Amino acid sequence: MSHYEITTNDISSVLDRSSKAGNRKPPLFMGIYGLGKSQQATKFAADSGREYVDYRLTYKTFNDVRGFGIPNREDKTMEFFMDEDLPQDPSGSYLMHWEEITNAMPSVQKVAMQGILDRRIGRYHFPQDTIMMASGNKLAHKTGVERMLAALADRFAIYHVRPDLDSYMGYLQEHSKSSEVLAFLSSNPNATYDFDIKKWDGESNLPTFRSFDRLDDLAASYKDSKEMAADPLLRAHAASCVGSKYGDQFAQYVKL
Repeated sequence: MSHYEITTNDISSVLDRSSKAGNRKPPLFMGIYGLGKSQQATKFAADSGREYVDYRLTYKTFNDVRGFGIPNREDKTMEFFMDEDLPQDPSGSYLMHWEEITNAMPSVQKVAMQGILDRRIGRYHFPQDTIMMASGNKLAHKTGVERMLAALADRFAIYHVRPDLDSYMGYLQEHSKSSEVLAFLSSNPNATYDFDIKKWDGESNLPTFRSFDRLDDLAASYKDSKEMAADPLLRAHAASCVGSKYGDQFAQYVKL
């Protein structure tokens, strides 16, 4: 099935439009790992004066989300102690990010459905000024993703996010710590996401945007390009960030 795709640069605009439309069908951003989906969400929260809630469903159990049940012997009822990671201030402004939702166990997806649709979980109610969103990988990305329940998918406005070098280069021009990685990608525009996940050996680094961020950290740790080029372990260091193919090419590029 083909999907209309957006880039990471569009995430803030989507969140803004969802907010203005009432956010009753929160956006779910689906895309391959390392695109910067969470980074864009964090930026939107900061720009809009909201507290960012990184709620990682991958690491949650049913009881984490629903609440831990404690018997009340006097009333003969079950009370639920809610997860401290949920927004706590009723008067606060929040961006609630259901992170890695497609990696969550089916039982966790089920209990999350009430929170997403009804803005409450049991007796817990999300603060009124809460914008919700979610993100996750696709089944084809081989990240242990669970197939979403149809009822859960129906609660979301689903956006498919594709890698976009122009978006990433714009980010690097503003945030890059080194000139070498920016120059390398300008000369090698096909480097990012140049891999076939079906042929991945299961133990090598992949050339994602996130990986090139780490390569940028590595390059910035040298005093200058001369010191970098003289490092006998440069190829190994670069390959540990972006894989052997582009780690090799980056080391050669710096030396040239």
